[in-house]
Amino acid sequence: MRKIAVCLSKGGVGKTTTATTLAFGLSQSGRKVLLVDCDTQSQAAFFLGVKPELGIADVLLGRKSTHECIVEARPNLHLLASGGRLLGEATTHISTRTLGIERALLEALAPVEGHFDYVILDMAPGWDVLTANALFYVKEILAPVQLQGPSIESLGEFFERVEIVRQYNEGLVTKYIVPTNWDRRSGESKDLYDQLREMFPDKTCAPVRQCVKIFEASGRGQVIFEYAPKSTGAEDYTKLIERICNDEKEKGNG
Repeated sequence: MRKIAVCLSKGGVGKTTTATTLAFGLSQSGRKVLLVDCDTQSQAAFFLGVKPELGIADVLLGRKSTHECIVEARPNLHLLASGGRLLGEATTHISTRTLGIERALLEALAPVEGHFDYVILDMAPGWDVLTANALFYVKEILAPVQLQGPSIESLGEFFERVEIVRQYNEGLVTKYIVPTNWDRRSGESKDLYDQLREMFPDKTCAPVRQCVKIFEASGRGQVIFEYAPKSTGAEDYTKLIERICNDEKEKGNG
C-alpha cells in the first residue's frame, strides 16, 4: 500500500486539485484509493461533489471509527473528509497527548492498512502537528510547486523540515515535485522550471500547464478527467499518473 502526502507549506499551489485528480486517476486505472483530507477548508469533498457528514476529525477525537467516516466518492475512490472546523479542535486535541503525539494519524488510519492500494493525503498549507503526523505516516511526498519565486523558496524551507522528520521516519522521501500553473508564454515560468530540473533532476515531473478548465471542473464537483478529458490539464495530469504507476511497477519488480 503506497502512502503519499500531497503537501507544501505554501498555499495556492494546487495541492487539493493535484490530490483529488491523482486519486481519481489512480482509481480509474483499477487501483483502490483512499483520499484523506487533512485541511480544515474541506475542499477535497467539494472538488469531488460530495458532502460527507463525518471526517478524519471525528476519528482523531475518538467519536467515530475510521470505517464509519469513509464514503465512496467514485468507483474505487473513497474519501475520508476533514470534518471542517472540527479538524482544528482535533489538532489541538492531538497536541495535548502525553505520549505519541506524532502517531495520532497513523493510529487513526491503522484500520485501513492493506485495504487500499493507495492512501493519498491532501495536506493544509503551513506546518502544524497534523503535518508532522502525516509525514510520520507516509513514505512518499508529492510537492506541487507553482512556478513563481515564492513557491520555490518555500520548497527549500519545506525540505529542511522534512529532513528533521526523516531522522525518525528514515523511509520518507520527497518523490515528486510537480510544477503547477505553468505559463508557456512566461520566461519566468520557463526559467524556474529549468531551475527545478537542475536542482532536482530525478524528482521534477512534467509541468501542469495553466488550464482554466481545471478550475471550472472543481467548481462543478468534478475532476478534469470528467469535465474536460481532452484538455491540456487532463493531458498533463495523465503524465503524472503514468509516472507514479510506472514507479509502482518498478518497485514491484525490485
